[in-house]
Amino acid sequence: MHLYSLNYNEYPKNKANNSWSASNFFFSQFNLLVGKNTTGKTRTIFLIKNLAAIIKSQKVKLKEATWEVEFKQSFSDEKAFFKYHLEIHDNEVIKEMLWINEEEKVSRKKGKAVKIYSENAKDFITISPPNNKLILQVRRDEVEFPYFEPLVKWAEQLYSFTFATRATEIKTPLNEGTIDEMIDGLEIAPSIFQKLNASQKKQLIRELKEVGYDIKNVKAIQKELTPAKFTLVEFLEEGLHHPFEQPQASQGMYRTFALLTIITYFHKKSQSATILIDDLCEGLDYERSTQLTKLLLSKVKKSKMQLISTTNDEFLMNEVPIEYWNVLKRTKGTLKAFNIQNSTEVFEGIKLTGLSNFNAFTSNIMNKLK
Repeated sequence: MHLYSLNYNEYPKNKANNSWSASNFFFSQFNLLVGKNTTGKTRTIFLIKNLAAIIKSQKVKLKEATWEVEFKQSFSDEKAFFKYHLEIHDNEVIKEMLWINEEEKVSRKKGKAVKIYSENAKDFITISPPNNKLILQVRRDEVEFPYFEPLVKWAEQLYSFTFATRATEIKTPLNEGTIDEMIDGLEIAPSIFQKLNASQKKQLIRELKEVGYDIKNVKAIQKELTPAKFTLVEFLEEGLHHPFEQPQASQGMYRTFALLTIITYFHKKSQSATILIDDLCEGLDYERSTQLTKLLLSKVKKSKMQLISTTNDEFLMNEVPIEYWNVLKRTKGTLKAFNIQNSTEVFEGIKLTGLSNFNAFTSNIMNKLK
């Protein structure tokens, strides 16, 4: 299942003049969130990640918010099949609604009886869930309430990364069984690299060359760094006889290696992962930013993954077709996303101007987005 649309409102308690909303987002398989600094790109990534955390029963900071999200079963679907609305005030669930193909399955509104559809009874049943719990957290059953499963799996397979990771940042899982749970940053990449087979490692080296890093070999090594043992990688460049370890690698090269490693791992598992990347291509020069973007577009399109990234990178923006864009504009606490779904005429007109994507973004054309 893949995220298709998003609307969000936040109402901080006792802060009536500090509300925040994000609306009109539409997503495809490859997505670029673009906008001026402080517009709300990173915050959008955060709120998507936060929704997944709430579904997984993790503690989150936001206590007063409303999400309205839609999902598609596949990227070829013309419309959403799964709709989920959630409203939380002061850690209490005020509203929880769920529809499958426009058919209501869950109805929860404050002051009214809570009803959910039972596949066993072939009818709605009335329940009394705790005020501070989602229904899917207390009534999850793959046979009786199978419609909860796609949403839970989406949340479990959502991963968020900041591209601006330093090569000196290292994370090693405590044991083999925890590696998937620790994929919350590029720092875990050396341990994931170990899990790739020989063919995938060779392909990864070819991709590094394609991006512009003339690497001959990559190898995972163990280092004793008191009081623990860490997994990191060492690189061997073409024409050199001695490898260098991960902390000596350039930031751009390590970030590229780490991201490609993790995407290769998800592809290997044939997993429908949702990958959030903040500041994609941060620190890369023109050639490498351009080549990495082309490569990511190609790899993601051949997979079951959905990629949602933010950027101000001119080179990346020029490589990603504008039909994959969400252009963000913010007025005080109101953030709106403009895309080919809700601003078709403007986006189609940009294609006819002959301007590069970045020049179109900085031109007066974007003023038409209102």
